[in-house]
Amino acid sequence: RTDMESFAVGKGCDFIALSGVHRADDVRVARRLINATGGGDIKIIAKIDTRAGLNNVRSILEVSDGIMVMRGALARELAPEKVMLVQRFIFVECRIAGKPCVAATEFLLSMMDSPVPCRQECTDAEMAIADGADCVALGRETALGDYPVEAVRTLVRLVSEAETAMQYATMYTAIRNTTLMRYEKLSGPESIAHSAVRTSHDIGGKFILVLTESGSTARQIAKYCPIVPIIVLTPSITVARQCFGLFRGVYAFKVDDLEDVNKLIRDTVEEVALKGVAKEGDAFVVVCGGSKFQRGSTNQVRVEVIQSHYWDDEGVVVSSAQAIGRDASTGCVIS
Repeated sequence: RTDMESFAVGKGCDFIALSGVHRADDVRVARRLINATGGGDIKIIAKIDTRAGLNNVRSILEVSDGIMVMRGALARELAPEKVMLVQRFIFVECRIAGKPCVAATEFLLSMMDSPVPCRQECTDAEMAIADGADCVALGRETALGDYPVEAVRTLVRLVSEAETAMQYATMYTAIRNTTLMRYEKLSGPESIAHSAVRTSHDIGGKFILVLTESGSTARQIAKYCPIVPIIVLTPSITVARQCFGLFRGVYAFKVDDLEDVNKLIRDTVEEVALKGVAKEGDAFVVVCGGSKFQRGSTNQVRVEVIQSHYWDDEGVVVSSAQAIGRDASTGCVIS
């Protein structure tokens, strides 16, 4: 309780990773506590580190904002050969629910005292991405190890390489079919997100531009794992950090407001072109709301084509996005 009040809320944290979650009520108690102390915008990531939490993972997902799979702790409660299967099961449940999943514990443990990892550790990290993890987390490697920077750089390379081998179109179909099997139909907002990804696949779009107040639309689009980057513009710096931090393929940036959609599109297109992500003649998808933008109003999927008139205006354009991009052919981050 003291940590939540004095540190998480007091310091303006974006996420709380909640340990010892056995049931959904554990998350509800934490939620009421942070809401009562002014931390209503903080997202709760429930750590699954016990057998009880594993047994209740679906109900925990319903009330949390994401899941962290604590593989080391689970290995003490389960047979070692079960941990990989449990990890994959939780990843699938997170994907169906449309909430981010984080894999943690001992990815590059040998790098605590070595500048290079073991080969089996490399395979472990890459398989976590292939199984569906949105994020992978280091622990002792960076907190106590002798080579923290090298460990981070190594994990970045492993994750980027793993993404080049992913079958995004197949993943999209599998996620859609599994979601429909579970819930029988899609909600209105999720249908919009699903259509945006499908449209991007169909037209060979270079990116998906999302204008959002709450970040919910970005999360639902990220659920379907488009191969192209998801560029999120939001007037909330907290939402921008939360989207950029956990959602797969999302690059989020703060803007003053979402009133002038055409100007936001024009500014973003200029930055995208400068970074080499797209060029004149390339298509992209825009997901936004009506003329009066407010939370929950996302109801439009538009197809736009980059045209030369975007650069006809003289003067300096203050951009809404920076350093964005993911190569559609490889999935690697463009620096």
